[in-house]
Amino acid sequence: MKSKRLHRLFQSALRILRSIVRAWPFTALGHFLFLAALGLYFYYGRAQSDFVFHSVSFLIFGLEILALAAVFLGLLYLRYVARHLTFEGDPEEARTLDAGSHQDLGLRLPSFRFIPIIDYRLRWRSPDRVQVTLQRTESGRLREQVRFLERGRFSQIERYIEVSDIFGLVTTGFSFTRPASLCVQPAPVLAEAFCDLRQTSGEGFSHPLGNPTGDRVEMRRYCDGDPLRFVIWKAYARTRRLLVRTPERALNPEPSAIGCFVAGEGDEPSASTARMLLSSELYGENFVFLATGAQQPAENPRDALRDLIDSVQHREHGALDLHSLTASLPEHRLENCVIFVPERLGHWLEPLRAFVARLRRPPLLLLTTDQSPEKPLHQSRWQRLMKSSPSKSLEILKTYDALKTMGVHVRLLHLPTGRWLTPQDLEAWR
Repeated sequence: MKSKRLHRLFQSALRILRSIVRAWPFTALGHFLFLAALGLYFYYGRAQSDFVFHSVSFLIFGLEILALAAVFLGLLYLRYVARHLTFEGDPEEARTLDAGSHQDLGLRLPSFRFIPIIDYRLRWRSPDRVQVTLQRTESGRLREQVRFLERGRFSQIERYIEVSDIFGLVTTGFSFTRPASLCVQPAPVLAEAFCDLRQTSGEGFSHPLGNPTGDRVEMRRYCDGDPLRFVIWKAYARTRRLLVRTPERALNPEPSAIGCFVAGEGDEPSASTARMLLSSELYGENFVFLATGAQQPAENPRDALRDLIDSVQHREHGALDLHSLTASLPEHRLENCVIFVPERLGHWLEPLRAFVARLRRPPLLLLTTDQSPEKPLHQSRWQRLMKSSPSKSLEILKTYDALKTMGVHVRLLHLPTGRWLTPQDLEAWR
C-alpha cells in the first residue's frame, strides 16, 4: 500500500517537473548567461571584491529580468488579441486555393513597433505542410501570408505564436484553433508542357505508328525543339507570342479512356500534372479517372478533381485501389491507360507492377518532379561523403529506372520549366 502511494507521489512529481520544464521560458543562451553571471558574482564579485565583475553580473541579471518581463507582457497581450482576432472577410467562408502560391487569408496581427525588444513568429501546427510569413501593411499591422506545400481539405487551423526577445534569452508561446473551410488544389502546371504530349503519335492515339501528314495549316504554341523555320513571325510581331505551324492530321486522336492516379510520398508534383491534364480536356468527354481512396471511378472533371484532392489522405493505400476500381470496367477500356506515379519509391510499386501485368496493352506512366539536377562540383568530397540521405535527384532516377523495368513507356516532366525530359537529359542528369 505504501509503495503504491510512493509511486503515485513520484508520478505526480514527474508531471509537475515536466510541466515546469515545458513552461520554463529561458533558452539555452539564457541559462548559460545566468550561470555565468552567478559565477562572476560569487567568485569575483563577493569573494574577491571585484566591482567590475560585480557590475557585469548585475547587468546580466537585469537584462534577463527585463527580457522576461517584456516577453511575459507581450504574451498576455497576444493572448488577448488571439481571443479577438480581426480578419478581412469571413474566416469560415469556403475558399479554393492553389498549392505553391502565396495566399492572404485575411488575418491581421499587431506589431510591437514601440517595444523593439519583443519579437514573435507565427506558424501552423495543423496543417503542418504550410509556410507562413508575416508582412507589414501600410497601417503598421502584420498580415499573414500562407503558402501551402500540398493539396487537401481543412476544416480548422491550429496556429502557434512564439514570443521571444531580440537577444534570444527568453522564448515562450501558445497555440489557438479557429474553424476554416479550405480546399487546396494541386499547383498549376505550364500549359505548354502538354503541347508535346498532344502532338506525339504514341500512347493515347488510335494508330501508334502513324505520322502526322498534310499541309501545315494548324497552329500551336512554340515548344522547346521546334524548328525556327515553322515560327509565324508576323503573329509574333503582332501579339508577342511564339506560334508554330503544325500539319493537319490524317488520323484523329483517340482520347485516353482511363487516367489513374497513384498516391504516395512525393506525389504532389504528379498531382499537379493530373490536374492540368484534367483541366485541358485531354481525355475527351467519355473519360474515367481513378484516384487512390476513391469509392468509385469519376466520370467528370469536377468529381475527378475532388478525388484527386482527397487522395492525400489515403497515401498508405498506394496502388492497391486500382484493382478494385477497374474491376467493373470492360477490358477494352483498359487498353488506353495513363497512370500518374509519385516521384519517390514506396510500397505502391509492387501493386502497380501487378496491375500493369494484367493489362493487355502497356500503359503510359507519367512521372513528375520539381527538383533540378544537383551540381556535385560545388561540393567537396567530404560534404558528399557526410550526406546522411541520398539526393532527391538520385531518388527520381531510381524511380524512373524501376518503372522502366516494367516494360512500359515512361515520361518524366520537369515541373519548374514545364519540359519533358528526354533520355539525353536523363543521361546528363546522371
